[in-house]
Amino acid sequence: MMITDIYIAPGYSGLVQLNEGNLFKVAQIIHEQMFIVFPALRVIYDYFMEMTRIMVKLNLPISWITPAGLEITQEYAYLKTSNFNRIWI
Repeated sequence: MMITDIYIAPGYSGLVQLNEGNLFKVAQIIHEQMFIVFPALRVIYDYFMEMTRIMVKLNLPISWITPAGLEITQEYAYLKTSNFNRIWI
């Protein structure tokens, strides 16, 4: 038996219970609608995604400062997988 988290959110007629699948679907709809309502966001979003890919490949941290003045630095490891065979003697 799999236990899933239940999230409580306000709805039109009271509180609504959402599981992880429902929450993901709501986030997906909001994400898609943002780019429909504000198409210029797609250009900015794509720019930041490409910059992130480049910085990860170069092993550079991604840093920014929030409006509250908190400095955030994220470091991502660019992982390369290798296959090897084990030889037992």
